[in-house]
Amino acid sequence: MPALNDIGWPIRHHAPQERTNNLNSNPAPRVDPARFNRKVSTTPLNHSPHSAASVAMSTADELTDNRLRQKAATNAALCIGSLLVSALCASILLGQTSTTKAAGIPAVVTTRVSGISQTAGAQGRCRIWIDFTGEALVTKVAIFKVKVLRAVDNMGTDLTLPEGENPSAGWSSTGDWSISAVRGWWDPRPLRTRCASLQLSAASPGAKRIADLEGELELLSPTFENGGAVCIENFRLHPGKPLDETRLKQYGVTLTCLNKETYEATETASRNAPGQSRQEPPASQHSPRQLFPEIPGDPNGLACKYVVLMLNDPQQMVAGFAFRDSDGRLLPMRNAYSVGRITRFNSNTLLPEKLSLLVYLADPKAVEKVPFSIKNIPLP
Repeated sequence: MPALNDIGWPIRHHAPQERTNNLNSNPAPRVDPARFNRKVSTTPLNHSPHSAASVAMSTADELTDNRLRQKAATNAALCIGSLLVSALCASILLGQTSTTKAAGIPAVVTTRVSGISQTAGAQGRCRIWIDFTGEALVTKVAIFKVKVLRAVDNMGTDLTLPEGENPSAGWSSTGDWSISAVRGWWDPRPLRTRCASLQLSAASPGAKRIADLEGELELLSPTFENGGAVCIENFRLHPGKPLDETRLKQYGVTLTCLNKETYEATETASRNAPGQSRQEPPASQHSPRQLFPEIPGDPNGLACKYVVLMLNDPQQMVAGFAFRDSDGRLLPMRNAYSVGRITRFNSNTLLPEKLSLLVYLADPKAVEKVPFSIKNIPLP
């Protein structure tokens, strides 16, 4: 079983060697240790007709050995550097504290616009994809949010949207889908460059460029210590009842595990609620078979390949989920199907009866804010 950190994350998973920018991707050359013990001949040059050639060969061997020593030392140093970066990224989810900047010195990122699109009309939108680069990104697992503070086109039109109209849907590039992202752009590898997108109002007719764009990145590094990670044991044992977790209640988060029966009961109660039109069913209503595909011979619904959660998160504090078995192994799950506040997470294998849920939160102590500014972005 791979080494696990304090919240069940396989340490190897943070920086898989084949997927990182590993400085030691070329292994050090294999060197015969005996060569480093050779001694250069001290025999006088007139000892034999072949003395000069012998000394020259020994000197050449010494130079070759020195080059090999230097190359091996360089490769070792690069390997150590790569390991330190990987360990630093892994420590994010170890419940340890890691810093990316000196006290009082704000982190800095550089930007590159990688794409832009725009739709016309009164409700037109302009979406921009941006690559952010900086050391502050290396020790984070996600860009949780991109907040636009100022956006003006060259005609002087304000392009900022009202707060709440620039959502960041969950996106994960973890390889085996171990993180089920709810919000933000997730990738736990130690990357200096991460991509995210933002949305603005469409520029005014005749505008050629976005003259000024200023914003703020919210970078996420959740741990138990900083309040960004919560573990709920055996969360499926009481379907239909909100999970009793203090940290979730603190942020007004209601999280409920559902099965088919409790889902139908919830929908019936919602349909019969005062003010609910009988002609217009609740927005969350959907076919139970789509949310809860049945497995023949499974009467209790536990030995299945999915988990269904209902999330009420008014402050948008929940960033993602992960699922862990009783042996501490993190299970590959993915966000497969959503309708309203209800999401089904799928697994490729049957899930164990006892399953723990890891909830990642954008607690202020788990978030680092980094400003950015871009000038003169050409419009399409």
